[in-house]
Amino acid sequence: MKRMPTRLAEKVYDVLCRFAQAESTYWERESFVFHYGVIAEASSDYKLSCMDDGQRVFHCTTNGNMWVEGTSTSRANSILRKMAEELKQEKDHETIST
Repeated sequence: MKRMPTRLAEKVYDVLCRFAQAESTYWERESFVFHYGVIAEASSDYKLSCMDDGQRVFHCTTNGNMWVEGTSTSRANSILRKMAEELKQEKDHETIST
């Protein structure tokens, strides 16, 4: 099963670009989206290429928790936490209504 929908992977990468200084090149974005949105059995960790040459690693668990480790990541982590909570609420709502 996919870790996250492709559309969500794109939004997550936007947050990482904006608040964790991830590279915003086409290839880096597509690599991230492919890793989390397409490959079913991919690793839960993804090493980001960053504009400041800092070391940052993005994590996504099968239950939907997301965070990034490294320097200057607190703002990105708070946004990712909120996105994960909204996704869980959306899934819970879908489960209840079916």
